[in-house]
Amino acid sequence: MRNIVFLLALMIFPCYTAFASDNIQDAFSDGTLKGELRVFDFSREFTDSTTTRHDTAAGMLMYYNSDSLYGLSAGGAFATSNDIGSSDQDDVYGLLAKDKKGDHESFTRLQEYWVQGDYFKTKVKIGAQQIHSPWASERDVRLVPNTFKGLTVVNKSIPNLVASFYYITEFNAVDSTSFMSISKSINSNITEDKDLQVVSLDYDIPASFAKMKVQGWYYNVPDIFNTGWYGFDISKKYESFEPYLESQAIIQRSQGDELAGDISTEQYAATTGIRFRKGFDVSIAYAKTTDGDLLDPWGGKKGILQTVKGADRAHEDTYVAAVKYDFSKIGVNGLTALVSYGIYDIPGMQGPWGDMRETDCDVQYRFSGKLEGFKLRTRYSIVNIQNAADWKDVRIMASYTFTLKGKKK
Repeated sequence: MRNIVFLLALMIFPCYTAFASDNIQDAFSDGTLKGELRVFDFSREFTDSTTTRHDTAAGMLMYYNSDSLYGLSAGGAFATSNDIGSSDQDDVYGLLAKDKKGDHESFTRLQEYWVQGDYFKTKVKIGAQQIHSPWASERDVRLVPNTFKGLTVVNKSIPNLVASFYYITEFNAVDSTSFMSISKSINSNITEDKDLQVVSLDYDIPASFAKMKVQGWYYNVPDIFNTGWYGFDISKKYESFEPYLESQAIIQRSQGDELAGDISTEQYAATTGIRFRKGFDVSIAYAKTTDGDLLDPWGGKKGILQTVKGADRAHEDTYVAAVKYDFSKIGVNGLTALVSYGIYDIPGMQGPWGDMRETDCDVQYRFSGKLEGFKLRTRYSIVNIQNAADWKDVRIMASYTFTLKGKKK
C-alpha cells in the first residue's frame, strides 16, 4: 500500500524538471539555511526516594531548503543534542538519549530529508519531515523536535480552506537516535508494520462580526486504533479587549485486530478568556475525559496541556485558570510571563496517582536590536499528587535563532 501511495505522488511531478540542469545550481545556491543553537537544563525532583531526573545539554538544529525549480524543491536538516555535564547518578530527563545502561547519551541525527512539488496550490512532500497537526506533531518541547517519515499533501485551492492528507510510515521521537515504525511507536510489542493515514479539513469561516475557525482531523492506523480530533475557535476584537473561545473534541477507538488492546475514550474541552489591550490575557479551561486513557504516541494536542501534566486520564475532570502578561505594554519589549493553576480530579479514585494539582510559572524574554534572535525562558512547576510523591520541575532554556541565505556562484 505505501509503495502505491508514494508512486502516485511521484507521478504528479513533471518529468522534465529532473533534466533542467542549467538552473539546478541556482536553485541550490539561492536556497536558505537557518538554524537554532540551544542550551537547556531540565530537572525534576521528587519528595520521596525516587531518583531525580536531570539533563544538561547543548544542541543545534540546522535546516536547508532549496529554492523552487519548476515547482520542485528539496530540503534537509540535522539535529544534535550533546551532554554537557549531566550526572549519571540522576535519571535521564529526555533532552538526551539513553545508552544501554540507561545513562545519559549524546546523539546526532538527520532530522529532515525531503523533496517537494508545488503545483495548482497543492504541496506534495515526500521524505523525513516535521509535521504540524493536532495529534501528530513536532511537539517542540525538548532540545530536538519529533520528526516523521512519509508523504504529506496540502491543498489550498479553495479560499479559506486547507485540505490535507498524510501517509506516515515511521516516527522519530524527541529523545530517539533513529526512526521506528508507527506500530512500534504505539506499542513496542507490536510486530506487524502498520502505517498512519491522516485526512483533514481546516476552514476559516468568513464573517465580519468575528474571527472563526473550524477543523476536523482523522488519524487511522489499521488494526490498532483511530482518533478523530475536532476543533472550533471564535474570537471578537473590540477597542480595548478581545474575548475568545477555543473548543475541541477527541474520539478514540481501537479497530480491527486491536493490536494495542481495547481503546475506547473521548475528551471534550473548552478554553475561554479575554485578551486585554493593556497586556493581560486571562483564561479558564475545562476538559472531561471519559472511559479510558487517551493514547498519545506522537505529541498530541489535548484539551488541556500545562508544563508537566495534560488532561489524558480516564474519568478525569480537569480545570485550569491562567493569567498571562505582555510587559511590552509598559515598555519592556520581549518580556512575557504566565502563571497557571490546574486541578486534575478523578472522582472516587483513592489509590496511588489519584487527584493532582499543578502550579506553573513561565517567564520568557526575547532580545531585540543587536541581540535579536536570542531568547531566554524559565518554566517552574510544582505538581502535588494524592497518595504519591510530589514533583518540582524546573526547565531553563537559552536559544539563538539565525538565518543564512545562499549566494549565487
